[in-house]
Amino acid sequence: MLCLEQLKNCQTETGGIFTSISYTRCQLVCDMEKWSNRRRYVSLQLEYYREVSKLIESD
Repeated sequence: MLCLEQLKNCQTETGGIFTSISYTRCQLVCDMEKWSNRRRYVSLQLEYYREVSKLIESD
């Protein structure tokens, strides 16, 4: 999810059109060795878990 979010941000920066040739390698690669990316990944997983839990409880 984190990597998809990163690519979505790239697309937003170029007016909503994603063309891989428009971006640098750095922009396209999601470096999971960075602690900031790891923290963001955990945060996104918790958000996802909460949303799924709400859906399950509502059924």
